[in-house]
Amino acid sequence: MPLGSGTITPTGQINVGEDIYLEGGPTVWFQSADAPLANDPDSNDVYYGLSGTGTHPIYEIGCYDDFQFVDEVTTNAVQCQALGTVDELQRREHLMATFTLKSLLPFSILSRVMRGGAVITAALDGTEAFGLGEINSQKYHLYFARQYDPDTGDYVSITCHRAVFTNASPLSTPYADAWNIPVEMKVLADRSKPRDQRFATVLRLDPSVIN
Repeated sequence: MPLGSGTITPTGQINVGEDIYLEGGPTVWFQSADAPLANDPDSNDVYYGLSGTGTHPIYEIGCYDDFQFVDEVTTNAVQCQALGTVDELQRREHLMATFTLKSLLPFSILSRVMRGGAVITAALDGTEAFGLGEINSQKYHLYFARQYDPDTGDYVSITCHRAVFTNASPLSTPYADAWNIPVEMKVLADRSKPRDQRFATVLRLDPSVIN
C-alpha cells in the first residue's frame, strides 16, 4: 500500500450521533393498567402514551430526585473446554424505575405509591385518610417523557405497559429539608404486547429530523 493512501474515516454507510442532548428529569405519570393506552396500537403497531378517563385517571408524580430506569437482565456464559467463553445468553427479567419522592400530597397519589387502601374523604370534617394493611399490588402503566425542544414540542418518552410499586420506604424526615420516600417500581412483562414491546416502548417525536 502506498504511503498516505489510507484514511482514518471508515467507508460505507455511517450513522452519526446528533448534537441533541436531553437534560433534566422527565415528567412521570402512572395510570391503571386496565386502561387502554392512547395508542393501543397506532398504525405502525406501536403501543405508547396514556389517555385518562373518569374511571381510570392519570396521576402525575410531583417533586422528586434521582430518577433512574434500570434494565435487569440474567446473563449466562456459553463455555466450552477447548475455546473458553464463546457466547453469552441473556434474558430481560424486568425493568426498574426508582426515584425519591418529595411531593407526598395529595393522598390520592401517595396511597397508591405506598400500596395502601382507598382514600376516605370526609368533606364536612375537612379530612382524608387511607390505611396501610394488606399490600395493594395493583398494576399500572408507567409513562415518562422529556421535551427537548419546547418551540416544536419534540420529545422522547418511555411507556411501560405493566408495572407495580414494590417499595416506598423508609419515610425520611430530614432536618431543614422535605420529607421524602425512596420509591421503586418494577416493570413486568405484558404478554398481550408484541415480543419486542413486551416490557416498554421508547418513542421519539421529531418531525423535522425524522422523515
